Amino acid sequence: DTYEIYSLNLRMFSFTEIGNIDIIEPHFLNSSRIMEINVPGYGKYYTNMNSYIVFGDKITIVNNGDKQIKLLLNIAPIFRLKNGYLYTSKNIIRIKVPIKDSGELYLYINLPQFFKLANLTEYNRTDPLTKLYIPSKFFFRKIREDSREFSIKIFLEDILIRIYNSQGKELNKGFITIFYPNGSIYRNHISNKIVLTPSFPPVFRIRVSLDDFQSPNITIVGFKENVAEIYVNIHDLLLTIMDVKYRGLGLLKVKVFSFESLLSYTFYTDENGRVTIENLVEGNEYMIRVFHHGIEIKRMVINFTRNLNQIRLKCPIDDFKIYVRNPSGIPLNGINVTINGNKGITLSNITDSMGKVLFKNIIYDTYNVTIYSSGIPVFSKKLSFNGEDNPIISVNVYKYIVLVRDYWGNPLENCTIYLVGENGLNIKKISDDRGQAIFKWIPQGNYSIKIVLPFIKDKIVKNISIPGYGYNIFKTDIVFHYENIVISIDELYIGFGIFLIISFSIIFIKSRDKELIFQ
Repeated sequence: DTYEIYSLNLRMFSFTEIGNIDIIEPHFLNSSRIMEINVPGYGKYYTNMNSYIVFGDKITIVNNGDKQIKLLLNIAPIFRLKNGYLYTSKNIIRIKVPIKDSGELYLYINLPQFFKLANLTEYNRTDPLTKLYIPSKFFFRKIREDSREFSIKIFLEDILIRIYNSQGKELNKGFITIFYPNGSIYRNHISNKIVLTPSFPPVFRIRVSLDDFQSPNITIVGFKENVAEIYVNIHDLLLTIMDVKYRGLGLLKVKVFSFESLLSYTFYTDENGRVTIENLVEGNEYMIRVFHHGIEIKRMVINFTRNLNQIRLKCPIDDFKIYVRNPSGIPLNGINVTINGNKGITLSNITDSMGKVLFKNIIYDTYNVTIYSSGIPVFSKKLSFNGEDNPIISVNVYKYIVLVRDYWGNPLENCTIYLVGENGLNIKKISDDRGQAIFKWIPQGNYSIKIVLPFIKDKIVKNISIPGYGYNIFKTDIVFHYENIVISIDELYIGFGIFLIISFSIIFIKSRDKELIFQ
């Protein structure tokens, strides 16, 4: 004897009185499902009883001709009773319940006019402030066997709200606002757990907003075991930024501007050049701008639709390679190359063993290329980079070798060699165990070489011009060089002279002594 009634199903109903328009009790024409409505001053109108109606919204009742009238309906809820029928009259629901072996029972329920339920598959395509109707279970229990009275109890359960985009991805950004029938407003962040505790009547309005400016339409509202699933007209856009060779460009800044909210959002591409732009509102226009080294390299405007899920942008960017040689064609390694573009990009790099310098992900532009050797600029020229050519630049720099030898031609190590040029170059080197000091990639010009020998304060000075022979051998007056002992030719001559004087003195004294003895 327990009857369970569910909402959201239409059988038969009557309209309440609205304004000065008298809508009569509906009846069927012949045996069809067409309902006749007599509107004074307008004539008779007809509507199909099989169609669902979203109550509380505006509907159009269409005559056979082209005349239309919009009526704001405010009626009692619609129920389906198992094995029963439903009638409504103004604000009273009359339910006829077939009772076994006892004929029929009738139940009259008075409900407020603003109590509304609707088919949850319906939605408003234009108004983002969409109504959410909570389904309720109604249980009717017969009090006595011979009584026509019933008690009614409405069970309204807490509803957990989950919000998804149109791709089925659960949202974690934005806000949800719930408008209660009593006028109170509840607002919370979407990422928090949203539990809706219904009050009577169970009618709520819900708004989902990405920020203070954008409130996209809610397209579908559904329920699964006390969980309300709300789908919003937004979804994500996968953007891939590529160079001219279709390689992904990482760590690029992407700015997205909304013409609807006038807000701008910043994203960065990953190492593969991909970035997911989240929560774009379907139907809105957006401007996408791509930046590299702070310079805008690409711009496009899109009208975001439900079918637009991915965009690939090809940008005028490629790797810029420069090869550096000397006039003999020898690759110059360790040379500093600096490029300065018209758009403000300034980058520096060092050549490798092949004389190549690589600047990755360079914007097509005209660049001033400056090459430095030992801190001295040796080349400067404007080059246009369009990704087609890899320039080979020849610069007047040379390798210069200094060899330090003693008087007999043996190498002298640990000698300090200074190379000082008129261009401001000042380099110091120490000779190795072969008496050699190598000065790499010296710019063309006039230089002075100073050599300081170990433990000798005197300096050997010579003026040279580069390019020259490429090397110089400096033969010093060193006689021998052993560990910490250094003897020069002058020291040898002086020592030999002192030795002669002492020897002759001894001989003279000995001779004198002999003369005395003989005397």
